[in-house]
Amino acid sequence: MGWNLFGSPYLCTMNYEDMEYGRVVYGYANDGYYTAMGLSSDGTRVQGNIPAGSAVFTQTATLKEKETFDVGMRAEEVQEPVRSTDLALYIAPEAGKRGVETGGIHDELQLMAVPSEEASMEFDLAHDGVKWMNDNGEPEIFAVRDGGRYSLLSAIDREGTIGVGVSLPEAGMYSIGIPEDCEAGDYEYVILKDAVTGKAADLKEGAYSFRTAEAGVAEGRFTLSFKRMDADQRHDIYVKSGMGKATVFGVADGDAVTVVTVDGKIVATEEATGNEVAFVLARGAYLFKVAGADGRTTVVKAMVR
Repeated sequence: MGWNLFGSPYLCTMNYEDMEYGRVVYGYANDGYYTAMGLSSDGTRVQGNIPAGSAVFTQTATLKEKETFDVGMRAEEVQEPVRSTDLALYIAPEAGKRGVETGGIHDELQLMAVPSEEASMEFDLAHDGVKWMNDNGEPEIFAVRDGGRYSLLSAIDREGTIGVGVSLPEAGMYSIGIPEDCEAGDYEYVILKDAVTGKAADLKEGAYSFRTAEAGVAEGRFTLSFKRMDADQRHDIYVKSGMGKATVFGVADGDAVTVVTVDGKIVATEEATGNEVAFVLARGAYLFKVAGADGRTTVVKAMVR
């Protein structure tokens, strides 16, 4: 018949009205208890919620060793899932891709990239989601940060790099890509690097396929780097490429144009004298960075074939 303390098992607010629980629930604040759910001292019914990371008190009012109750999810809140992040990656078997193109089920990693000064390496209970691994026979993808596995990261550096881990149920071919319903238009590039093959792929151009010779968890194989566009980027700058040549259009006198590989190696630098700058380049993917006299920097990615 004693007092008990319990907390919400969810990484979100839990509504009292969704609890199939007939007891009075009490909160604790300002050195005192208050009625959080049930009948208050004046006979009025009180409804509220348990914030993520918080807990409440109740009396068991039972002689049993334990008491179990259910917490339901509101149907209107789960009928249409809302993506809360700007970038998502999926992993799926290569064979058939489990209907990824047609909206099939696949495991996802969701990211929110913010300016460097707003980025955080600390776990935020209200926004980040821990990746709870399960043995469901399907591949899983997760972020790796400070030794933890995450299904959602809400404040990573938009100019940074993050480790990506995968859990693979069997040997074979798999694909990592950006879901079709993910609006990633404000990312200049999303580069996935594979340490096993030495390859790098821009996922904005298509999914990356890889082979594994054995089942298991791989946490050191993949890294993800990306760059979000600045709000004041110059949209009149574009690149046309041909056989071993790329031309940057829309520049102005004095603009510094730098050509960088997706691995970060600078291969050419020119100062614009006119509205275009041409480069002779080997076949591959490049980032063309234009630093204007007005202080704005614009990056355009292009392939040279």
